[in-house]
Amino acid sequence: MLSKKERPHIWARRIKEFWKEYRRNKLGLIGLGLLLIFAIMAFGAPYLTPYDPLHSTNLAGSRAKPIWMTFFVGYQKLSRNIQPIKDPGFNSQESLKNWQIADQTTAISVSYSGDVGNPSGSGLGSVLVKFSRENKGFTYGKLSKNLELAFDNPYEPPQRFTADLSWKAVVSGSASCRIGVLIRDPKGALYSLWDSPVIASASDEWSTPSPRIDSWTPQIRLRITDDLLGSAEKAIFSSEGKYALVVRTTFTDENASDTPKIELYLDDVNFRTYGDAFGLLGTDQFGADLFSQLVYGARLSLIIGILAATLSVFIGTVVGLVAGYFGGTLDEVLMRFNDMLLVLPGLPLLLILIAVLGPTIWNLVILIGLLGFMGVARIIRSQVLSLRERAFIEAARAVGAGSYRIMFRHILPNVMSLAFAQLALFAPAAITTEAALSWLGLGDPTVPTWGRMLFLAHYYGVLKEWWWIVFPGLSIALISVAFIFIGHAMDEILNPRLRRK
Repeated sequence: MLSKKERPHIWARRIKEFWKEYRRNKLGLIGLGLLLIFAIMAFGAPYLTPYDPLHSTNLAGSRAKPIWMTFFVGYQKLSRNIQPIKDPGFNSQESLKNWQIADQTTAISVSYSGDVGNPSGSGLGSVLVKFSRENKGFTYGKLSKNLELAFDNPYEPPQRFTADLSWKAVVSGSASCRIGVLIRDPKGALYSLWDSPVIASASDEWSTPSPRIDSWTPQIRLRITDDLLGSAEKAIFSSEGKYALVVRTTFTDENASDTPKIELYLDDVNFRTYGDAFGLLGTDQFGADLFSQLVYGARLSLIIGILAATLSVFIGTVVGLVAGYFGGTLDEVLMRFNDMLLVLPGLPLLLILIAVLGPTIWNLVILIGLLGFMGVARIIRSQVLSLRERAFIEAARAVGAGSYRIMFRHILPNVMSLAFAQLALFAPAAITTEAALSWLGLGDPTVPTWGRMLFLAHYYGVLKEWWWIVFPGLSIALISVAFIFIGHAMDEILNPRLRRK
């Protein structure tokens, strides 16, 4: 009998011998390489993509195409995201230098304020537009000051655009002001996107446009095209060229009996277009990155495959070991129960149980594991029936070893090779079962899986967006092939009947 000090050396030698044999198996090496790729995707997902697969939405237009599609004829001019403002929160004085200040007048000054900013936005830092009249007896009437930021648009019209800003006013006297957001196209035409209500009193709170400045809002469509069915983004970005975002501040001074003063702070000024081309695999119907869903799906597939397979092989090994060694009535009861589960249709039973228990990822793992041990149990039982008649088992009985010691110290180590091979072979079945359930709409909606990607593609009818279907389907096939190759390689090495001479 081996001592405790000798056992680690024996296991180390066995592992070394196993790896030596495994390296000779080409299919096994291919499967290991594929599995390593998916493992890198699973563990390196936060480093491979910066986006959350479920919550990072509106990254681009809905159903945007992959960026590599722009290399093909007919897709070169697909619109891409444009975000010309690098520092919307004016966190440094350099941010204001990117803006051109037009309509110069001594009554209105524009400066950087480093100690005032929107606390619920970017914090300290804003643009101060100040109007004042120090003498009575005259008025300026209406005066305007424009802040303009130029940007290039070399693409087709985007799917959508949004503009954001926040403001706070300090008002003294009878003057008032308004804020407007406009776009100037390459021909010099101005398109009004939004106008604020009249600001005639001081406010300690920061305000934002309501509703949000969005090309999909009826107000913008009506103002630009005079048609609620029109398209604001196509009307504005109708041609390529240099555009400009214009933030116009208009001050009204009509009361000569006082000396008005207005300090208008602007912060979190941003503008963005949502294009038709984005990322390596484009976006889904919510503008979420499909590549992120593919990468994070590898993690869930490995978790489901390995955990469900481990649970199934564990139960199957215990059942087969007990039934094969004790035999008799216990064997008959266990095997008849095993046969009863074998004849039940697996997928319909899973559908019923998932509908009753709920489509959580852990329910899927447990149910797939509990309903998949039957084949493993039969294989282990057949091996145990052969092992219990061997001479070394008879010798163990002769020296007084009990049943449990014989099972777990003598028989179990000899069937572990079969268990490991079955573990690798059952994992792809668990992965494809989860994909099938998700495709039928019974997967966990709170986690990104490849089956969920296929379900959403089918649900929203995106058959033209073939990359949405091909890549998750190919990933399911490849990871299944990886486990199958590894399982067959282990079976050839560990199974004495299949071992090559």
